[in-house]
Amino acid sequence: GLWDVASGKLKNNIQTPAEELYSVDWSPDGSLLVTAGLYFQVTLWNAADLSILTELETPAWANNATFSPDGTKLLFSGGDRFAGGERYVETWAVP
Repeated sequence: GLWDVASGKLKNNIQTPAEELYSVDWSPDGSLLVTAGLYFQVTLWNAADLSILTELETPAWANNATFSPDGTKLLFSGGDRFAGGERYVETWAVP
């Protein structure tokens, strides 16, 4: 959900496709949101209306996705859901 802090009113609400949501981050300029979670892609959202801009393929779970300080890259970490499975840390250019 996107809330107006001054009024305390809900501005917009949307359901993420992820089974569980682990991470939400704002881009430095405030125009984008990124979410990461269980059993779904890292998702980039338009912060103004919460529409999905793109979904980036990931392994079974993504426990973190965050913007670089200049907003040009996304850092993602996650991995396979099985014990001993592969773990990932990747950097992507922001589309």
